[in-house]
Amino acid sequence: MILTNIETGEELKRQRTYSTSSTNPRIVSLPDGVYDLEVRPINMQGFDSQTITGIEIKEGTVFEKEVDFGFGELSIEAVRNGKLTDCSVYVYESVTESTVAQGRTCKSSKSNPIVIKLDPGVYDVKVSTVKITNKPSQEFKGIEIKASETVEKTARFSSGVLKAGALEVEKFVDAVVYITDSKTGERIAQGHTYTNSKSNPEEFILLPGSYSVTMKAVKI
Repeated sequence: MILTNIETGEELKRQRTYSTSSTNPRIVSLPDGVYDLEVRPINMQGFDSQTITGIEIKEGTVFEKEVDFGFGELSIEAVRNGKLTDCSVYVYESVTESTVAQGRTCKSSKSNPIVIKLDPGVYDVKVSTVKITNKPSQEFKGIEIKASETVEKTARFSSGVLKAGALEVEKFVDAVVYITDSKTGERIAQGHTYTNSKSNPEEFILLPGSYSVTMKAVKI
């Protein structure tokens, strides 16, 4: 809570309501005057502050005002091949396209689905995978969030694993691996096999599709 004396422009000591009945509502003693009150929510993504202007304080009077930060919730679950998967989640305001919230689902049921508190409004959401090399994403457009309601969405992805190894007789060979899309010719990924079993063969998590693999030995 930020109180400003309109006549002098002086900002008084800031106050917090916290979330207990002993401090919320917060009672503040003020000298006579006219004040603006700005209330900023804490730990609530997507919420703007609310301002009450022209509060007139006189001796012996009490001014009471309730500020409501009613919010809704957006629940985003991310699944790959039927199992929880790590994804980045971005929430945009539909009209302005400005980012209002973001987070990660990770693979744990404690964070997937990720639940984001939002001011009532209309939002677009982009869910991008972390593990799939192609970096695919899914978008949900025009999601309406209402106070005290939860909207649930699930982003589903599919993938397979391509393993590329390089050997000379029975010895590991360090090679550069290039993965390209067979249809478009676009390079999707590249890596190194090196000369140990931890990286040879090199593994690539890819979207289902047709790929070309080119391997070039580093020293041979």
